[in-house]
Amino acid sequence: MDDLNSDQFDHGPLGFVGGASIRHIRYGGRPIKQAQTVPGTPNWGSGWKAGVTDAYQRYMTIGISGSVMPYRDAYLDLNPTYRDKYGQPLLRMTFDWHDNEYSMLDHIGTRMEEVAKAMNPEKYFRAIRKKGSTTTRVSISRRTRPAAR
Repeated sequence: MDDLNSDQFDHGPLGFVGGASIRHIRYGGRPIKQAQTVPGTPNWGSGWKAGVTDAYQRYMTIGISGSVMPYRDAYLDLNPTYRDKYGQPLLRMTFDWHDNEYSMLDHIGTRMEEVAKAMNPEKYFRAIRKKGSTTTRVSISRRTRPAAR
């Protein structure tokens, strides 16, 4: 992971400027609200309980924190419609992804997938934002079974 995080080179030939850092998250024994399950697990009931049991101590996420370049169509302003309880306008953020960020996500996502494959998981799931996608999660998740003793 640290070798990828020190990826300091000109990304221009790859079709983007900027870069990203990657990290892994192990969920371990955190409270139920943070219990992770593999995609497709029901949100509640016996199926969810079975999914939590199956993923406990065997599920992790590899995530991206990427740079976003400044664009004229990305800005903050005061919302003319919505106000807080004191009558002050709320902050409004206008933002959309651009080709540069999609290219960066594709490159870093491919590198993350290489890491996941090298870990020899039972399964891994790639959920990288693509143009036109509504997904907000940018990560590759993998699940492994403990080594037999």
